[in-house]
Amino acid sequence: MGLWTRVRLPPNPLDHRYTNPSSNTRVSVFGNVFGIIIELSQPPRTKEYALTFGGIIHWVYDHYEVRISRSTITQVRNKCGLSSLEARGEKEIVLPNLKSEKEKMVIEAFKNLGIV
Repeated sequence: MGLWTRVRLPPNPLDHRYTNPSSNTRVSVFGNVFGIIIELSQPPRTKEYALTFGGIIHWVYDHYEVRISRSTITQVRNKCGLSSLEARGEKEIVLPNLKSEKEKMVIEAFKNLGIV
């Protein structure tokens, strides 16, 4: 008698390796069992954030681990006198006095992304 499982484990280590040239992951295949190998020796890629509501929300969450809403971004945008979220490197914008911590985080995202 033996132990019956739904997963078949290979008797030998995984031998066949296929390398994905676009990232630092490899897939090893043995019969119908596969494994994903992730090498952490390479530094992670820096994220690119879009000049959209989603990009600003992700930037704030990645740097401060705080969830913000689209309405907070819209309030800060209106207080700055902006009509849209566009990069404005040459135009000087007067920054308003903000009381909320979330609004200050949104201003930091605007500065980092080149909106103000």
